[in-house]
Amino acid sequence: QAVPFFGTSYTRLYASTNGFVAFDARTPSWWTGVSARVHYQTARISPLFNDFYPKEYRHMTYLLLEDRITITWSEAPRYHNWGQSTFQATMFFDGRISLAYGDISARYGLVGISAGRGEPAGGGLS
Repeated sequence: QAVPFFGTSYTRLYASTNGFVAFDARTPSWWTGVSARVHYQTARISPLFNDFYPKEYRHMTYLLLEDRITITWSEAPRYHNWGQSTFQATMFFDGRISLAYGDISARYGLVGISAGRGEPAGGGLS
């Protein structure tokens, strides 16, 4: 199955411990800072782009079903153990996207969807 996203069908996803799903393997997995500029550089879905540091892989899971794939960050700790957050991104194979949230302790973060064409005129975020 493929996930349609801004006119392209993707058969591979790259889930980052930093709270986003990218469609390009070249997306840095290390911490690059939360900013609109960084977010809009790459085709990605950011349910909660932040500085998370899951120490064990049990904090990130995926579920592949007939009509969708869901990535879950469960009790993902912030770097330096500043609380934990639970959230998920579901990409349906018909193009729909769903973001869901449980307990969130992060005090900031970026939520959004990017085609990867650079920051929109006007900044794109408010």
